[in-house]
Amino acid sequence: MTYFFDNENSIIGYSEVGHKIKSMRNYRKVSLLVSEKENGEICNSVLVHGVYDELSGSEAKKNLHLFSAGIKALILKKEHRNTHCIRDFSHLKKGQSFPIVFRIIVDEMTGKKIINENS
Repeated sequence: MTYFFDNENSIIGYSEVGHKIKSMRNYRKVSLLVSEKENGEICNSVLVHGVYDELSGSEAKKNLHLFSAGIKALILKKEHRNTHCIRDFSHLKKGQSFPIVFRIIVDEMTGKKIINENS
């Protein structure tokens, strides 16, 4: 599952059908936890609660384009790298199956930053 927070109170994501997609279809109230550890000293985490919304047709293509543009901008900002290797997800090659595109409409978001000064 690949995702991107769009800064407009939703997370855009895509995936092939699997356990996570099937579970989100059955239980639309979902949570997403993202954590990051830096050098064993700093730990950042974000917990999101929201509602799963599966997209299709032109709405799915539009959101994949927003996803692609957002990822490119994030890589440029954080890593100062060229993003020519990231394909435009809204244009699929012939014969390629379209992934499940979804958004999680955020109801609540919390986060923590822990600094371990004893490391």
